[in-house]
Amino acid sequence: MMGTIVKLAEKYDVKTRKDIYKMGNISENEIKELLGEENIEKIGNGLIKLVDLLGNIDFKKLDELITSGKKINESISKIKEIGDSKTNYKLKKILDSPFSGNLDLKELERQINELENKLRYCTINQNSISNTLIYTLPQLKDQVNIQPFQSPFVEYNGVKFEISNYKEIEQYFKKSVTASKLLAFLIKNVDFETSSSHFNLEEYAKFRGVEDLRELNKQVIKDFKIIDCLGNMSYSGKNAFFSAPKVFMTAYKNREGKTTIDKAFTEHLKLFYAHIPKSLFKMEGNSYLLGYYIYVQARTNCNGVFRLSIKKCLEKMNIPSYEEVAKGNRHFTDRIITPFEKAIDELSNERLSIQFEEGFDYDIKEFFDGYIEIEIKDKILLNCYGEVKTDRERKSIKRNKKNKSVRKAQALKLKGEGKTIKEISQIMNVNIKTIKNYFME
Repeated sequence: MMGTIVKLAEKYDVKTRKDIYKMGNISENEIKELLGEENIEKIGNGLIKLVDLLGNIDFKKLDELITSGKKINESISKIKEIGDSKTNYKLKKILDSPFSGNLDLKELERQINELENKLRYCTINQNSISNTLIYTLPQLKDQVNIQPFQSPFVEYNGVKFEISNYKEIEQYFKKSVTASKLLAFLIKNVDFETSSSHFNLEEYAKFRGVEDLRELNKQVIKDFKIIDCLGNMSYSGKNAFFSAPKVFMTAYKNREGKTTIDKAFTEHLKLFYAHIPKSLFKMEGNSYLLGYYIYVQARTNCNGVFRLSIKKCLEKMNIPSYEEVAKGNRHFTDRIITPFEKAIDELSNERLSIQFEEGFDYDIKEFFDGYIEIEIKDKILLNCYGEVKTDRERKSIKRNKKNKSVRKAQALKLKGEGKTIKEISQIMNVNIKTIKNYFME
């Protein structure tokens, strides 16, 4: 088989990956002559996809390889269709790389998938502090604590920071996600060598999908002031501690800016990353906040199927608490449930499914104890999460698997004691669908 492919490669002058297209004109008679009649049915037109291997081919994996080849060509077509000049240049570089006898088709597929992924997603480094700030900045006006003889401060999810020049910038604290998006953009562009992030308004406008640069510039000036005012920041978590008098020092003028970031903070940023859809930064309010939270959580759920507590989701969003609404007009549906459902509707698409768990109850007291079930359907994104980058993340996934085994064993034990699925669900505080899956595995 290897000799056959080498002959075809030599005949059609296949030297680089893109030369695979030269094989498109092979006649059926040529294939029959080189391979023999008995192999035609097994290989068919997929042969042109296999030229990239130029190595040993396992006939048992032939169907899989042909499928991979088709996926690669589909991805290449998609990149050429929607990619910009920079992306298409990278594609050309991949396809123009020397043809190698040791080349693994899966590696080519991985490279192409990674490139296509960059068209849809941006990679943002993250840590517990940066994520908390992303969710908190739109809620500063509600979260700030003002005490006598103290600087105004915010304390949330283990992160505490003071707000300098509070009286001067209080007017900018609105329930808007623009400062949150600016912070995400700055973190996305962080240079770890210099511990700084460069800002360009036109680049940011493209990132946000905004056309009116004049109005955007006005908003950016305010958002930079909000980020710059965050001081005396500290974090105390399960396995980490961080403290710095000034995390962000911003400078912005004439639509260009530079933000110097505390070195210890950027070191913490190296621990984790998340692929966030670029389309998310064109969304507003709660859709953006919930979506960001979902895709951050997808990082440690590599199979793309997981569930999130509604209570925790609401904490990340600009939605009032139960106590706040209870003290006011008690319009729980209008102020809590409806905005949450609207965000879910705006986020749901062919690549992301969000459903309330089976047996969900809309009673407001039950609502906060409920869960939403997430399914990431974008295989390209999941493939990018296939390799876990840090020991910390490997331990996290190993721990999650162990916890699942423990829960499954507990469920089976309760079943053996004669408990019904509903009773097991209530005892373990796990939804009925998950319990059923334990019994089916």
